Amino acid sequence: MENLLAAAAGRVFDEQGWPSPSEESWRRTPLDKLLPAGFLDEAAQFKLTETLPSQKEEWSGQTAALRGAAARIITEGGIVREVHVAPRAAAAGLSVKWVPREKWPSDLVHCGMGELEKNANRIVAWHWRSLAGSVLVHVPSGCNVDDCILVEEGLENYSGNTVFIPHLHIDAEESSSVEVCWAFQGQPEGPRVSSSSRRLV
Repeated sequence: MENLLAAAAGRVFDEQGWPSPSEESWRRTPLDKLLPAGFLDEAAQFKLTETLPSQKEEWSGQTAALRGAAARIITEGGIVREVHVAPRAAAAGLSVKWVPREKWPSDLVHCGMGELEKNANRIVAWHWRSLAGSVLVHVPSGCNVDDCILVEEGLENYSGNTVFIPHLHIDAEESSSVEVCWAFQGQPEGPRVSSSSRRLV
C-alpha cells in the first residue's frame, strides 16, 4: 500500500510559503507541539463532551450542509463542531461519527512519530494528550464512495504559522475506496487522498 496520505501532506507543505526547505525539521515536529499546551484538552473536554453527542441526531438530518460531499466534518481550532453524513453514503456502508474516548475500538492503535518514521506503508495518527474523543471514519470492505469526505477547518482568528488539524481516524477495509479532502481556512481546496487498504489510523 502506498502511503498516499504522507505524500499528500508533503505536497501541502511544499505549496505553503513556510517552512523553507532549510527548515525541513519543522515538518517533523510532533503534532502535539503545534498547539499551545493544554489548549486542546480544555476545549475538547468542555466543547465536545458537552455539545457534540447531544447534537449528533440533529446534525444527521441536515443534508443541505453537505455541499455535495459524502460526509462533512466541520472543525474549529481542531475541535469538531459538526458531523454530517449523506444518506447515499450511509446506505453504501460509510460511517462517520464522533466517538468518546472511552468507547474507542479496542484495536485502535496508539502511536506517534516513531512508528511513522519506521513504517512508510502505515498511515498513523497522533493522539493528543487526553482527548475527549475522536471522529472515526469506517469504510467497510467493498464500499466505494464517489464523493469525497470533506474535513473543513474554519477557524478565522489565528496568527503566525499555527496549524490546527482535527483528530480523525480512518478505518478503510480491504477493497474499499474513499477520498478525504482537507480544507483549511484560506485554502478552499485541500489535497485529495485515496485509500485502498485494510486499516488506516
